[in-house]
Amino acid sequence: MLAIGKLVLDEHALAAIPLERRLIFRLGELLYTILLHSSLVDRLRGWEAEGFKFMPVAAWYHPDFIEDYDGP
Repeated sequence: MLAIGKLVLDEHALAAIPLERRLIFRLGELLYTILLHSSLVDRLRGWEAEGFKFMPVAAWYHPDFIEDYDGP
């Protein structure tokens, strides 16, 4: 795998995990990307925290991702 270009979360799989166990997690492939539940994002925004960039999962993309790349 070269890179993850975009994230898609399986809503059915997430629904099977209790909320308190899925509030924050990191993907092994994207160590610099931390996924936060929207309720945590709302709290952090209320603290006026700096150095964070929040976006919905559907809006996330990797800048090097090529949508139609077929591989070598």
